[in-house]
Amino acid sequence: MVPFALICAILLVGLFIFVEVSKKPLLAIFLKGLASFGFIALLLSVLSDTIGTIDWILGEAEGLTLLNVGFLLGAGLVCGLLGDVFLALRPLRPQTEDSRIILGGVAAFSVGHLFYYSALLVIGTFHVWAIFFSLVVSGLVYWAGKAMKLTWEKSVIPCMVYSALIFLMVGQAFFHALANGFDPFSTLLFIGAVLFALSDLILSQIYFKGQNENKAFIIANLSTYYAAQILIALSLWFY
Repeated sequence: MVPFALICAILLVGLFIFVEVSKKPLLAIFLKGLASFGFIALLLSVLSDTIGTIDWILGEAEGLTLLNVGFLLGAGLVCGLLGDVFLALRPLRPQTEDSRIILGGVAAFSVGHLFYYSALLVIGTFHVWAIFFSLVVSGLVYWAGKAMKLTWEKSVIPCMVYSALIFLMVGQAFFHALANGFDPFSTLLFIGAVLFALSDLILSQIYFKGQNENKAFIIANLSTYYAAQILIALSLWFY
């Protein structure tokens, strides 16, 4: 069941990206919703397959932890879907609404990263170095953005808060993977976190550097983003 859900999720992403770069906004919104639902369906498939092997109904600790982690990762994925649909409205709305739409998407994804971070805390230990990593990298992102003259305008503070959250998740995922010898579960989760951060760095060029029409940037952004969400969902299969 999981391999089938994985293949379907990948095919939906490929179809959506093709339509997106073909400039068919209405169809792209529909397919974006399907592609985003694809990684949620993958997680549900993973949970269905994995829970069947654990006697969690009898109160076994491992099964309860799996459910908690599954819920938190699922909540993060749902926030991703909401953020995706929200941002997909951008081409259909007046340009004057861009800032509000972007901020709405940032808010949804920020909550999603808090869920991912919470999942990592449930299965691991708190790492203060993850906070240090988040602050340092976010500072570098800010100064790099200033040097590249990104047009953040009123979005600068929300974007920096978002940057801190995503790199907090990346840092926590790295130290969790390090503590667990980079086993398949923690490695997939860490790679997913890194790809998520990379997709957002590319997205900043699209939104704040005028690369809206650059197909290479769009494909790179969407490919890394959906790969990240799919890997996060798939990681639970190896828990």
